[in-house]
Amino acid sequence: MQSSAGQGYRTNSPDSQAKQAMVERFRTSLDTRDIDEAREVVGRAYVPHDINPRGDARDFHAVQETGRIGGIWVDLLGYACDVDVIPAGPLGTQYCIVQMVRGVVEISSGADSVQLVDDRSVVVDDRRLFTMRWHPTAFVCNLRFDAGAVHRYILDIVGDTIAHPAFELAAPRNRSDRERWRSVVRMVNHLAEAGPTDADAYPIWSAEVERFAVAAMLATHTNCVLDGAAEVSGGAASHAAARSAADFLRAHCAEPVALQALGPRFGVSTRALQLGFQQLFGCSPRAYLRELRLQSAHLDLMSDPDARVSDVGYRWGFSTPGRFAREYQRRFGVLPSKLERGRSLGRCRMP
Repeated sequence: MQSSAGQGYRTNSPDSQAKQAMVERFRTSLDTRDIDEAREVVGRAYVPHDINPRGDARDFHAVQETGRIGGIWVDLLGYACDVDVIPAGPLGTQYCIVQMVRGVVEISSGADSVQLVDDRSVVVDDRRLFTMRWHPTAFVCNLRFDAGAVHRYILDIVGDTIAHPAFELAAPRNRSDRERWRSVVRMVNHLAEAGPTDADAYPIWSAEVERFAVAAMLATHTNCVLDGAAEVSGGAASHAAARSAADFLRAHCAEPVALQALGPRFGVSTRALQLGFQQLFGCSPRAYLRELRLQSAHLDLMSDPDARVSDVGYRWGFSTPGRFAREYQRRFGVLPSKLERGRSLGRCRMP
């Protein structure tokens, strides 16, 4: 897999990986032949663990490059020799998606095991006990998410669900899902390198990237979430809650909004609120909020002829300038770069 995090994926040793994977906004968090240092640095990022070379310890060389977008950490990690990695416990506060770049990594958890090669990936969830065997020159791209954020985004995406989301220790079962997840990894790498320099200054944008990646993780890796949502029916309560929630979204669309908290805020389940929105407005709360932000971006462009289109898109949570341009053209019939600016069209309003 070629990544925007560097061309080192096509080389043959972690030494050249370390040199070629260095790009702006990715930093070398580890480049060592000292096993104890590797245990300490990688253990801080994941969970305390032991590293045991299977061959000559003098061949050991660990390299880790790290980048971040909001709550997503991106790690490019490799060892130069055959090693066993034995964590002291589950990840606890994180979900980690291991995406193979080169070589072979084996992950075992009780009676379950998976061998990652080629384009394979797997989710290691926050409660799973596991061990890993890294074959020589294996290299991975890991995406790490805060477990609490994953749970919140799952509520946002599918509504009320089981008490704790868990993933099967298995790679995506078909080629299209593998390719879809690889494209997400490439996108996150690209955004970590080429997105806003200070992603924390665009909290809506960062939250949208996180949500997109979590949704793709759910859609491509077998889990117990997507079939766990309870069926609900609409009614007066869900309609009233939807109207109140719509008022709230109009007032707070310029802020990061925890959509999974809207249902409890207005006295209904998340699924009931989603159904109320669908029946009243013909869309989900997420789509309603996206439309509000798209209209706000339109107003910004119209009122400030000097505003950069990409900055306006980032401000209102669109992950890339290309996505903003497509969404804007779908809604307003013209690319934002072609818009006749500097005149007011009046404020756009949602129902």
